[in-house]
Amino acid sequence: RSLVIATDYFDQFIRLNGLKYVISQEVDDEGILSEFLNSMLPVELYAKLKVFVQTCGKPLAIRSSSKLEDSHYQPFAGIYSTYMIPRCENDDQMLRMLVRAIKSVYASVYFTSSRAYIQSSQNLLSEEKMAVLIQEVCGTEQNGYFFPTLSGVARSQNLYPLGYEKAEDGVCNIVMGLGKAVVDGGKSMRFSPAYPDKVLQTSTPELAVRDAQTEVMALSLNPDRFRPSTDDAVNIERIPVSRMNDFRNAKFACSYYDYQNNRISESPMMSRYFRVITFNRILKYGSFPLADIIRDMLKMGEDEMRCPVEIEFAVNMDVPAGDMQIFNLLQIRPIIRNEESAKLDWASVDTSDAIVYSECALGVGLMRDIRHIVYVKFDKFSSLHTQPIADELFELNKRMRDAGSEYVLVGTGRWGSSDPNLGVPVKWAHISEARVIVEAALPDFNIESSQGTHFFQNVTSLGVGYLSLNPSQGDGSLDIERLNAMPAVFDGEYLRCVEFAKP
Repeated sequence: RSLVIATDYFDQFIRLNGLKYVISQEVDDEGILSEFLNSMLPVELYAKLKVFVQTCGKPLAIRSSSKLEDSHYQPFAGIYSTYMIPRCENDDQMLRMLVRAIKSVYASVYFTSSRAYIQSSQNLLSEEKMAVLIQEVCGTEQNGYFFPTLSGVARSQNLYPLGYEKAEDGVCNIVMGLGKAVVDGGKSMRFSPAYPDKVLQTSTPELAVRDAQTEVMALSLNPDRFRPSTDDAVNIERIPVSRMNDFRNAKFACSYYDYQNNRISESPMMSRYFRVITFNRILKYGSFPLADIIRDMLKMGEDEMRCPVEIEFAVNMDVPAGDMQIFNLLQIRPIIRNEESAKLDWASVDTSDAIVYSECALGVGLMRDIRHIVYVKFDKFSSLHTQPIADELFELNKRMRDAGSEYVLVGTGRWGSSDPNLGVPVKWAHISEARVIVEAALPDFNIESSQGTHFFQNVTSLGVGYLSLNPSQGDGSLDIERLNAMPAVFDGEYLRCVEFAKP
């Protein structure tokens, strides 16, 4: 069940409270949020929300749905906030939380990362308008938490097909619990809807244990956990898989790892062994027709939108005996493809002296006038330091923006992951001046790119070059010695920037 608050209420809200000045002033995120929370919603909207709250029986997701987000010509996935609130017995308390969440979504239009993204996409902040989509959350309640059996993102175009997968077969990333784990770049299960029983991550017990999801995101049903914050995950709990024994949903998503015989088993007799999230019962043994539904949805989406699409969905299998298990389609958006007609004849290009060379790249085109390379000092890199690296990059990117200099950004792991163990947790404001992004695997730090993340979708759709390489496995090359030998324009604790005399 969904309710849309259209953009005219956003205009009324801004006008009624005199918030136009926020557009022209540099106010920090906390200051903007405070201004919006202390403002009044239009009386008519407030009265309608009061009626709506009395009809809801489930927790609610308050999602952004802005004018630019629904554009066919540019990507705007995951730039603004989505808040979730629990269902309360007291309707007045529920209404107060809902109103605060709506104001917080309105405020996210003017946050620093949103401003940087709007500027880089050649749009005007003053033209952006925010609609809000309020949806009941899919899932069931247990032990004070609320989450679906699984949720995920599927794309009708697979940009990195493996083995006998085809690009047009599409690709899907799923997790147990809330789908925020996928779109924020956490660990997820990747499969092709055409071959659901052939999943690389569960092809050997070692891979299944190493690459499996380690924590489940769930909404805390304690109303006190929801408080106004620039972090939209303020009341989202991360539950370790080791605690999943207490939850009914585990029987649909988890297998057991029998370490004595080095095998993955579905048998409940193995419950003394530790759980691994494999989705084997669904993908291999067909206990729920997930792949068939996704294939149909992607096909219908492409036919209707006349372009490749991306869908977000959630599945609830924890239903009373005899009831239908439910697949919820949450959102669908176009995937923007910038098919440039100009093709480079690589046979005529000498790549022997390339600083970065990769066989695994996205984007078509020649980028001129780039003089700077910013790269992570790999000898200093540790997954424990990914947040300080992001902070240092934010300051450096600001300097580059003031100087009008674009650059190539070289690092390791997943850029834009919200899980600091998988890569540097940057947002758009950290990398707005980067024209090419490189993910180079280290021998002891090799993370595959996640096609389901909003960050990945925006980077590739905006025409930013994207290269993925693994030099230690003979996949591409990176001449880091050459960069180290050059004088640095910026030499920080974790990052270094060099400048070339010619572009």
